[in-house]
Amino acid sequence: SHTSTTTTVLDEISDNSSCTSRNQPTKKFPLNYSLPYFDTAFEKAANNPSIEEFGLRCRKKQQLVKTIRDDVVNTYGIDFYPTSFEFDRMVVSVKNKYPVLTKVFGEDMSLLTSALKQQFSRDRQISGCVSDLLLKKRQSHGHILSGRKLKFVKVDLVSHREYLIEEKQQSEECLMQLFQQAESLRTLVNTTNYDYSEVKAKMDITYPHRQRLVHEMKPVKQILELYPALSVSNLIIREINVHYDPFDGDIIQTLKSNFTKLFNYTDNPQKENITEDERPFFILEHLIMKRYKHSKKLLLNQEVLDAYPMIQAHKNNDSTNYSIIVEYNQLTITTSQVEAVAILIGSYEIFNIEYPKKIRATLEVLHGLSFKKRSFFLAVAAKRFLSEFKINANVK
Repeated sequence: SHTSTTTTVLDEISDNSSCTSRNQPTKKFPLNYSLPYFDTAFEKAANNPSIEEFGLRCRKKQQLVKTIRDDVVNTYGIDFYPTSFEFDRMVVSVKNKYPVLTKVFGEDMSLLTSALKQQFSRDRQISGCVSDLLLKKRQSHGHILSGRKLKFVKVDLVSHREYLIEEKQQSEECLMQLFQQAESLRTLVNTTNYDYSEVKAKMDITYPHRQRLVHEMKPVKQILELYPALSVSNLIIREINVHYDPFDGDIIQTLKSNFTKLFNYTDNPQKENITEDERPFFILEHLIMKRYKHSKKLLLNQEVLDAYPMIQAHKNNDSTNYSIIVEYNQLTITTSQVEAVAILIGSYEIFNIEYPKKIRATLEVLHGLSFKKRSFFLAVAAKRFLSEFKINANVK
């Protein structure tokens, strides 16, 4: 299953130039896809592959994926997005020409398939009618977003990071047993007065199955339907604590401590009116997001803007509830701001979601405030923030 990121351009600056239909492919994708040209150095590496060259984010793997993507786009149009069968044809061509690559991509080449889908999903940013002038600018700049600034791009499904967790290959029999455990767990959670300790035990047993669903980039809605326990705030916080390595093994206490430090550093005059429970959103909005000129509405808003995780507040008399929304589905609801922020940043780990560029620095700071380990290197902007406020100074 691949991540379809059908996108809609919002708030694009209007113009009166005549619109043309998008670059529709004039050719049908062939049954036997012919690989583009690769240089001698690549050919040599591909015939004797190593994990250092074809592993995660390694140079030769990136060259392979991006060269195929560029060839397909140049041949079939900038808006062409392959079907699962067409992805398979690309991978079969690679396997036929470089059979020893199965050593690094797996016998079924699933790691290459996943990388190709992520590359196409990442680059699939345009929808709607564009002018001839804009098309020419994009083509001349070699980038689909050049020529005019897009204020906001709405996505229906999130993009995913490359899958990082080294999981043991599960047999079909084992996967079926895990699925049966998941069904049993779903039945248990949907009953009233369920046994919390039994739910925790079953969640631990079925974790490899959830990994597989995430690896296959299943929609969040589908994962939540099978695992309704992820909609229970204390169970999802436990999932974060057990599997994603927050500082001191407790993301709630870690964030409380770090938000208190940041609150004491800030000299914002509004802080005098802020209660301890209100510190997380105050710091997020007035210290972190303000620093990077990120709009509050991208993380804290009444309206759900796109598929990426966000917090939606609902006032009810004297209290406020906070819903964490992912891919337009309510993940869970809480009355605690610190829990809301913890689940927000934790959901990126649980569902292996790539940080969107429009708020990447903010999310990297939240990650640095929360977790000891990460699957990426923090950008300089996030490192400077954490260093300046003496928060987790050993981050890399």
